[in-house]
Amino acid sequence: MRGTWFNRSAEYRAKAAGKETKPGQFATSYDIKLTPLPCLQHLDADQRRAHLRRVVREVDVDAAAVNKAKGRTPMGSDMAGAWSGIVEW
Repeated sequence: MRGTWFNRSAEYRAKAAGKETKPGQFATSYDIKLTPLPCLQHLDADQRRAHLRRVVREVDVDAAAVNKAKGRTPMGSDMAGAWSGIVEW
């Protein structure tokens, strides 16, 4: 897998110093090797997926309960546009 790191600190300093910047100027691509979390290494791939599905389900259930108690709704996928350029979906 290949990922891109954006050095926002360097970009900010350059802009604050009045320097002209170009898109991607502060981006660096890295090859990333994904490995299981150490606490899950004893599980095979199917077991890890099942475990993580359970964890995500618990988070969803807990978040739904908190939202209901507070009378609010999740932001939802319509907020994806707000993250445009920040997060690669």
